[in-house]
Amino acid sequence: MTKLPELRVLERSRVAPPPGSVGETTLPLTFFDAIWLRGGSVERVFFYRLPHSTSHFVTSILPDLKSSLSLVLRHFYPLARNIRRSPRDPDGNQYEIHYAEGDGVTLNVAESDDDFDQVSGSHARDLNRILPLLPQLRNRGPGEGFAAMALQVTIFPDRGVAIGVSIHHAACGGSSSTQFMLSWASTYALSEDTVSDKLMDYPVPSDAVLASFTLKKDQIQRLKELVSISRCSTIVVTYAYIWSCFTKSLETHKGGDDDGDRMAHLVFPVDCKARLRPPLPETYFGNCLAPCFVDLKVSELVGGVVAAARAIAEAIKVFVEDPLREAETWLASVESIVNEQPLSVAGSPKFHVYGTDFGWGRPKKVEITSITRKGAVSVAESRDEDGGVEIGVVLPKPDMEQFEMQFNMQWPQQLEF
Repeated sequence: MTKLPELRVLERSRVAPPPGSVGETTLPLTFFDAIWLRGGSVERVFFYRLPHSTSHFVTSILPDLKSSLSLVLRHFYPLARNIRRSPRDPDGNQYEIHYAEGDGVTLNVAESDDDFDQVSGSHARDLNRILPLLPQLRNRGPGEGFAAMALQVTIFPDRGVAIGVSIHHAACGGSSSTQFMLSWASTYALSEDTVSDKLMDYPVPSDAVLASFTLKKDQIQRLKELVSISRCSTIVVTYAYIWSCFTKSLETHKGGDDDGDRMAHLVFPVDCKARLRPPLPETYFGNCLAPCFVDLKVSELVGGVVAAARAIAEAIKVFVEDPLREAETWLASVESIVNEQPLSVAGSPKFHVYGTDFGWGRPKKVEITSITRKGAVSVAESRDEDGGVEIGVVLPKPDMEQFEMQFNMQWPQQLEF
């Protein structure tokens, strides 16, 4: 077995909002928040090139990182809180986010002797070399619940730095967590110029690898022309292409003996804020996501992307007409397909994660590592081209090789009707 690189913890601290800036507050979880209680944390790693020694980083950069984090937490104080069962609910079924003076975010600082360029590339990388860059959300003790967020800064001496972020999905949605990171980064850059108590635990396969793929702007346009339906968005054709490649790669790995009439399932989140009546403001911090379900025969998916795109577009059309349709069955619907290898999606190209600049330049790479536990793929805007989409995938190595082959096939053969 290959020896994993060494990770040495240099410091564990807690960063709180400035004293007296936030009073004790309690926020009950809404329906949209509560459905994520068992979903665990959303995890991202931001990689930056930063050719400084560990001692320079700790003495000259880390203090400003902490102070800017404290200032930002004044405005994003729900992330410094605990998620707990409400002590006012005798049945113990209600949850809330509770903040008291002095509550803060755990910040770990570590040093790694790993190859920075290796772990921050787009090629297939051993997932077990990336997971140590993430902090764990820990229980805060009896009656206190668990933390909403934890952070970790890992220094790769003279090469770069990784910032790992774990945020429990019940605390906020992806757009809010991304806005927190953008605010922290810009505050730091300006300063330089001036669920239940048990979280779901998914084992990571020993041969799991993480890889990134990109659909370029012209490829997305070609997909739209091929699908040829009204209101065919980038999201529709991106999800269709990923779903088709993903299903085809798994069927190829099985040898093609599976029943083509078996149903394949896709689940992706849709933001409801603007679609509620009355609508919620864009600055709303909590969750307001609904799951959109798409079902299609495997035989139709492996035949090409057109059927997938049309099914996804139709599901979105139905959703837009009534965002809360059958909301009481969402969890039951997820549970009914969980053993059938549904593909789910995390992230969004609209979050602009590559705009998270601490003054060190744009991130070299941003990964959503929590897709490991959820059987999901991640999507973000392309780092290198406006209009492109970056896709993150975690699979056992043999399955990843099949997926890569399907994704990179010559387009005339791949884009069949």
